[in-house]
Amino acid sequence: MQNNPNNRFAVPEDRLTRFSSRAEDYAKFRPSYPAAAIDAILAGMGEPTGLICLDVGSGTGISARLLAERGCRVIAVEPNEAMRERAELHARVTMRGGNAEETGAEDGSMDVVLAAQAYHWFDEPKALAEFARVLRAGGRLAVMWNVPDERTESGRGYREIMLRYATEPPTSPWNNFCAPRLEGDARFMGHRTVEIPSGQVLDCAGLIGRAGSASYVPKHGRAREQMEADLAHLYSRCERDGVFTLAYVTRVHLAERTER
Repeated sequence: MQNNPNNRFAVPEDRLTRFSSRAEDYAKFRPSYPAAAIDAILAGMGEPTGLICLDVGSGTGISARLLAERGCRVIAVEPNEAMRERAELHARVTMRGGNAEETGAEDGSMDVVLAAQAYHWFDEPKALAEFARVLRAGGRLAVMWNVPDERTESGRGYREIMLRYATEPPTSPWNNFCAPRLEGDARFMGHRTVEIPSGQVLDCAGLIGRAGSASYVPKHGRAREQMEADLAHLYSRCERDGVFTLAYVTRVHLAERTER
């Protein structure tokens, strides 16, 4: 795949397959999202049981299940077969293949389009065009991330370790947790950001597993051993009475589809 010259993310060629070997760790160790974040995504949209939501880059279905538990009908689109296979099923979630640039949804058929921990892997101009196509007028775009809270010792220490052992430079998409580029885009209105403190309680093995679910960390060898040792040291510094909380800020970017 050739990168779109208008895309600010240096999207790698393996973006659709790079999580295949991480899917098990992803399913076990990735954090959920706080209830307040789902509240923000659905606020003012009406009765959730009447909403159809498109979760794009849905991974193992973490965010899709949260929407479904509120009563929404969710179409979860994930290009990676290994990730889809490890998704926990829910009666109100339909999971299928596809990607952000070609979701397979009909024009104006969606009340909500959500990208949770995935937007930085998209070809942004093409993805925004696709989201604008499938959202109804007044439908909501939500881009959500759990970002390590560097104001805390656990978040700052975790972030430093991940940067230290990253096998790709910080210009890679994994490091670009930025707002969707909607300024001046007539297809969307009311862009705003909600930030919610959150955290993930982990034991030491869970902290190492959480790090191992990232696509850019070493899987084997000396660097992996050193990374695990540094994570274990971080755990020993930050655990209190046997509890370690990896602090995040859950950041939700929201906007609505303008009239067509």
